[in-house]
Amino acid sequence: MYRYSPNRFLCDIFTDMRKAVEMLRFDLIPGLIEEAQIYGNRMEAKLDDQNDIKQLLEDKSKLNDEVSELSKKKEAIEKWLGGEENEEAIKKAMAATGDSLSDRISRLQNHPRDDGDTGC
Repeated sequence: MYRYSPNRFLCDIFTDMRKAVEMLRFDLIPGLIEEAQIYGNRMEAKLDDQNDIKQLLEDKSKLNDEVSELSKKKEAIEKWLGGEENEEAIKKAMAATGDSLSDRISRLQNHPRDDGDTGC
């Protein structure tokens, strides 16, 4: 009747509980209840893990989209400023002034260019 296996299903435990009641072996019931509780807890934990994984994948997708958008903005700014040869000079200037990239972009967008254009 009662057999333990690490690959045992919750339904097997309930079947053993029914058999124990039929045979009036109530001494087995507390152990079977405890075993059922353990399997139930494991199932709930697995469901929580799956929900966490789903949320992490959604967050990863959003962050990848944000990185892609920022890369496009960076390329546009580099093109506007004169290409990759100025990249080191731009990094040094930003480090020297302590500007963040968003502050620098904001200032560049509001600063008129030499050709009379007023923005990026």
